[in-house]
Order: sequence, then C-alpha cells, then structure tokens
Amino acid sequence: MTDLTVHCEADAWSHGYACNSRFFWISDIYNMLQKLAEYQRDVHLRCSGAQKALEDFKAQQVELVMDIHEVNPNLHSNMVELC
Repeated sequence: MTDLTVHCEADAWSHGYACNSRFFWISDIYNMLQKLAEYQRDVHLRCSGAQKALEDFKAQQVELVMDIHEVNPNLHSNMVELC
C-alpha cells in the first residue's frame, strides 16, 4: 500500500537510525485505504472485471507516485522540511 501513496523519504541518520524512512500524510493513507477497499469489495463480490480493475489501479498509482517524484526533483527536499 505504501508504494501507492506519495511520500517523502528522509535519511534517519539525524535521528540516530541507519536507514531511510518514508513519511506519509495521514489523509493520503486514509484516502488510499478507502479506494483500495472499494476495489477489494468488488473483487470479493466477484464483480465482472474487478480483479483486473484492482490490478490496473495499483499499477497506475505506482506509476503516478514514481512520476511525481521523478518530475519534481525538489519534492524530496521540500517535503522533508514539511515532515
């Protein structure tokens, strides 16, 4: 799910950890969970084309997140300041 949501990445060395961390806006996570629940409900109800729609949605979201980070090279530094 975290690959489907825009995030900022921050090096955690400043906090004493030797790993990178991802930070998310709570509202973004909530909204993504709501969207995923709708798709998963349709899959559970065996709606026609629901599984394909879920897979397509996930693929599009991953691509969107990657594009946002690629097109906005300053997003990382700007969002880290906000996080």
